[in-house]
Amino acid sequence: MGWSKEELEILKRDYQFYGSDTPINKSKSSIRVMAFSLGLSMSKEVISKRCSERQKGGKRDEKCRVDINRFINPDKYSSYILGILWGDGHVNKKSTNISLKCIKTDLDEVENVFDSTGKWCKYTYKRDNRKEQREFSISNKKLHKYFSDYNYIQKSYVASTVQNNLDEDIKYYWWRGYFDADGCLYVNKKHYTVQISIASTYEQDWKFVEELFMKLGCKYSIYRRNHKAKNGNISYSSSIMIRNKKDCLKFLDYIYQGEVFGLSRKYKKYLELKG
Repeated sequence: MGWSKEELEILKRDYQFYGSDTPINKSKSSIRVMAFSLGLSMSKEVISKRCSERQKGGKRDEKCRVDINRFINPDKYSSYILGILWGDGHVNKKSTNISLKCIKTDLDEVENVFDSTGKWCKYTYKRDNRKEQREFSISNKKLHKYFSDYNYIQKSYVASTVQNNLDEDIKYYWWRGYFDADGCLYVNKKHYTVQISIASTYEQDWKFVEELFMKLGCKYSIYRRNHKAKNGNISYSSSIMIRNKKDCLKFLDYIYQGEVFGLSRKYKKYLELKG
C-alpha cells in the first residue's frame, strides 16, 4: 500500500521524536524505509535521551544480562534471535545497546526464546492510538562488538553473513527469525495467488537471500521501487519475492523445520497453505 499525503506529513513532523514508533498505521520496516528515502532522522536530543534512559535502566536493573556465548556459539534459540534482530533489531552506533521493538503481542510470543539466553531489559509502552508496543534490550560491550563485526549496524544496506557461522541443523532458525521480522506471506484464495516477500531499503544487497533461494530451487524476483506521492515526495524501497505456491512452500518448509516456535500467525498461514 502507498503512503497518503497525511501519513507523509505525520512522518515528516514526528519521526524526529518517535523514530520507527511514529504513530502511523504502517510497519516499523516501512516507516524506516520511508524515513530513509526522505532523509529523515531522529533528533540528537531524543537519541541522547533514549540512550540515557536505557543506561539508567541498566543501573536500575543490573540483572539484565545475557549469556554471550549463546550468540558466539549459537544454538537454535539464539539463532532465531540473531535472525529477528537482523530484520527488526537496532544496534546503536553511539552506545553498546542492542534492542528490538515490536507490537506487544508479537514480542509476548517470542519472550520465552529471548529468556532462554538470559535476562533482557523489557519495556512496555503505548503512544497515541497505536497498538501497545514492547521493547527488549541489552547493553554489553562484547555482544555489541559481535553484532558490529557481523554488520548489524549496516544491515539495511549490506548482505548478511552471520548465518554462515551457523551449523546447517540450526541455520533455518535464523531464517525463521528473519522472516518473522521482515517477511510476509500473502495468500489470496479467491484469485489463487500466493506470494512471499521480504522488504528493505532501496540499497539492500539481496545476495544472501538470493543464495538461499537458488539453493532451495526457488524462482524469485527483486524489485526496486520509487513512488511519487501527490505532494511530490519520492520514497524508495526494495523487496525480493517468490510468486508461486510451489516455491513458496520450498522456502517455508525449510524455515519451519525442527521445533516450532516464533510468530504463530505466520506459522498458521503456512499450515493453511500447505493444507
